[in-house]
Amino acid sequence: MSLLGKKFFLFSITASLSFTSIAKESLKDRELKAARHISEIERILKRKKLPNHKISSAIRSIKDGGIFENYLTHLEFLSELKTSLKKDRYFSCNIKSNKTNRVEDDFVRNIKNYCFHTVNYLINDKYFNDIAKDEENFAKAIQYLATSRNTLFIKKLEEVDKDSKIYQHIKKQLIEITLINGLKIDARLYSHIDFDKDITLLFQNNLHRIKKNKLTITNEFIKQYRGIKKLVKDNATKKADINSQLTKFLTFEKANEDYIYKKSSWKRVRYIGKLLLNNNDIKNANRYFARSYEISYNDESKNESLFLLLWNSIKHENYKESIVTVQNYKLIDDFSNLYTKTKFWIAYSYMKDGNESLAKHLFKLMINSNPLSFYSIIAQDYLPEFDKNYVKSLYFHKNTVNLPKLELADFTKAKQRNIRESNIWHELKFVGKVDKLIYEFIRFNPETDIKNRNKIDTLPIEEQRVAIFNYFLHHFKESGDFLSSFKLVSRTIDLNFIRPSKIDITTLFPVLHLDKIEGVNADIDPLLVLSIIRQESAFNPNAKSAVGALGLMQLMPATARQMTTFRKTDELLKPHKNIDAGVRYFKQLLNKFDGNIIYALSSYNAGPTKVTRWAQDLMDVEDPIFQIEQIPYKETRLYVKLIYRNFFFYNLMKDNYILEKSVASTFNAFPKKEAKRAISSQL
Repeated sequence: MSLLGKKFFLFSITASLSFTSIAKESLKDRELKAARHISEIERILKRKKLPNHKISSAIRSIKDGGIFENYLTHLEFLSELKTSLKKDRYFSCNIKSNKTNRVEDDFVRNIKNYCFHTVNYLINDKYFNDIAKDEENFAKAIQYLATSRNTLFIKKLEEVDKDSKIYQHIKKQLIEITLINGLKIDARLYSHIDFDKDITLLFQNNLHRIKKNKLTITNEFIKQYRGIKKLVKDNATKKADINSQLTKFLTFEKANEDYIYKKSSWKRVRYIGKLLLNNNDIKNANRYFARSYEISYNDESKNESLFLLLWNSIKHENYKESIVTVQNYKLIDDFSNLYTKTKFWIAYSYMKDGNESLAKHLFKLMINSNPLSFYSIIAQDYLPEFDKNYVKSLYFHKNTVNLPKLELADFTKAKQRNIRESNIWHELKFVGKVDKLIYEFIRFNPETDIKNRNKIDTLPIEEQRVAIFNYFLHHFKESGDFLSSFKLVSRTIDLNFIRPSKIDITTLFPVLHLDKIEGVNADIDPLLVLSIIRQESAFNPNAKSAVGALGLMQLMPATARQMTTFRKTDELLKPHKNIDAGVRYFKQLLNKFDGNIIYALSSYNAGPTKVTRWAQDLMDVEDPIFQIEQIPYKETRLYVKLIYRNFFFYNLMKDNYILEKSVASTFNAFPKKEAKRAISSQL
């Protein structure tokens, strides 16, 4: 064979092998590659630097990867944008999402923000005619640049000719953004705003639109708040003077209600009320809690204000006063719309005031509407008929309807795409993107999103939803994604898409690694440790938190080293090593607080130093339910409640109804010994 023939032969072999290699690359591999490119593009977009070759690589991978084809137009928009920049021509940031799902919406939002950033390069009179034609999109870009601390935008305005058309146009927009829309711009931009003829004309033309500047009034409100906070915290001023200042502050807030940001106002008024409550100034605390209710801005803030109004009376055992609050705010009429915490303390107040029949009725309503809640568990202690057998029948039911088992092919093509996409993001460990897709899944409509109607047509609409729900529960379980299955269930219940009685709750409480837990320390209930693992990592042994906590029990390496020995930090990702260190650490916390689960769990979440301080200043009651409510950190308060909820259900699954004992006893990990000191002596 000639030399030329050998070269041709070798080239043919190489080309053949290359083709075979591409052919062997599965669709899933190509989709994984496409997803990696998309996530990388998204990451680089946020840094405002995007090399052309990254876009080209992403486009090629998406053409090869099936489910991400809807991203192609967005990437082509980016490519065209880069070409416009290179050729020095005008471009518009008018890009829209295909509304496939929330993940794509976020991607488009990041592209738009990147495009807004590049508008800096259009700050030139030669583009002024194009800008005038594209006024709406250009105005959105300037608002983004002015409110996002964009250094390049500041530099461009400093460099541009102050007599140019583009500068005068942008200056006018800055005035509208601040004085008319009341938005906060970068402080460095105020030097470009003056009261010349243009601004005077703007005021004349827009006087009907201009309100007091929210930012100015809100800043004054915050300034007064800081003074009041210091006054109340010090608690050294004469009571008459404090009352006068408290009234003055509320008067200012009410007079300027329309010009103070709602969230800012509610947050600070409520906080002053809590400081007053800690000082036992019940009358003024009630004034502030009542006002916080009046200015609440959503259901959560409304319920928190109502709870504090009730708590102010309940904490001091003034149950008649709490019932007056219930009556004044017509909370029985609105009972079904309240949060479970608010419901519990309303029923508790009636129970303590002697109206047992109404209290029991309210407790039962609460349990039926949200049986998985911490408060629904605690409420069972006030209902004698709730024994072990009854409670097991309440939670561990068998659905008598023989529901069809849905498969991926039963969904429409668009929904199949979303399901397959969640698998890709899960495999790549993009938890946030999977989380966004769960919102899509729980809103699947049986009538429009199921292609194979024969499977579900004969079922009532709720049973059709249950069939879809069961598909996703199985879908997440098969991939070992317990966290997503937990979110799926809780959000489905919260949105009332499916009644709790239709859900098998055992799927919420996996029993994994129990043998390893039992092998570490026989003194600690393994179900309590299991409850912690479920909350900390959702049984993901590779879990890593933003602050560096690792593994099943989310341990900081420094803490783990005090409990056990290991060479490399990644050893904490091994279940047996992590559980060994985690159980030893938790045992140490339990010993510190004489087995008090509330204190130990709070310490596990927030650190023992903080908990010691809380116990001295705030947790001054013996009732464990009251202790939990007085934990000052919202995250830690919720954490303790959820662990207890987990512990309750793990025990029930093992045929142990922990509420057959007193509620207080369930918050102790092991019986107290006479030789042990009281908790107060530990602090």
